[in-house]
Parts: sequence; structure tokens; C-alpha cells
Amino acid sequence: MTLVGQEELRGKNCHKLVRRIEDPKRGRHTRTYWLLADGSYRMVRLEIESMSAHPRPPRIGARIIVTAEEVAEYGDGIVLPKVTKVERYALSKDMKPWWIDTVVFSMDQVRVNAELGDELFVLDFPIGSFVSDDTRTAAYVGGRLDEAETRVSRPPPRELEPSGPPWR
Repeated sequence: MTLVGQEELRGKNCHKLVRRIEDPKRGRHTRTYWLLADGSYRMVRLEIESMSAHPRPPRIGARIIVTAEEVAEYGDGIVLPKVTKVERYALSKDMKPWWIDTVVFSMDQVRVNAELGDELFVLDFPIGSFVSDDTRTAAYVGGRLDEAETRVSRPPPRELEPSGPPWR
């Protein structure tokens, strides 16, 4: 990552940093960060630009701009974006962006270090769904994790496609 200078953004003095990645298989990716220069280094804006290594015209890349429109303090020194705007663009071969969509997220109710029960993290997948648990290097086909008969040591053969929506 390279500090390329300072820039004023929305009335605030910011450090501007750029990170470029070149990969012949994946393409060229650039991330530009604007961090407050007040010592907090809070991110004010992030721009991500990705150029495909295997373009399919007319679109050869994408640009995503994430801007913290408003921030709020939610606890002792915990400052988070209250309103965040995400703009997505496609890039043509002449690098002209065309707008895809804009989404604005608003965090109205934030609890810091809230007690959460384990039942909130239990997922019951439909029978026949393939689920991979990379933390335990195991895979499951449907059912619950505590059912020994659902544990398999490797993914099912390619011929057995899940009946539900594809998992990425």
C-alpha cells in the first residue's frame, strides 16, 4: 500500500492510500482508501476498481465506491458509519463507467457487545444440501452437524448436484 498524498474529502483532511494488485489470471485491481488525518485513521471512502484478465465486452471491469456519509459513536471510542452509500459501476474498454445501482445503508439500532445466544448461530440445512466446514476440514450432506451419519470426508461426486439453490 502506498501513501499518495493528502486530500480534502467532504470537508475533512484525509490521507489517500492506494493498493494495486496485478494478477495475469485475475486481472488488475486497485483499491483507494481515504483515511481521516486526525489520528483516528477512520475510513471515509473506499474505491475499488477491478479490470478483468478475461474481459467480455462491452464490460471489461467494475468500480465500486463505498462512502461513509455519516458516522456516530456507539460506545466508548467505538465509531462506526451510521449511513453508508455504495455505488456500483461497470467499466467499458475506454474506461468510461456506466451506473449500475446505488444503495444506501443506515444503521439505526446498534448494540455493542450484546449477549447473543448460541441458538442464533445454528443453521439447519435441507436434507441433500452439501455444506463444507473448512474450519473442521469436514463436509456434511443435509441434517445436523451432530448426526454422525451425515459426516463425509470429501465432497459428493460432481454428478450429485444439490436440489436447492447453488452455494458459492
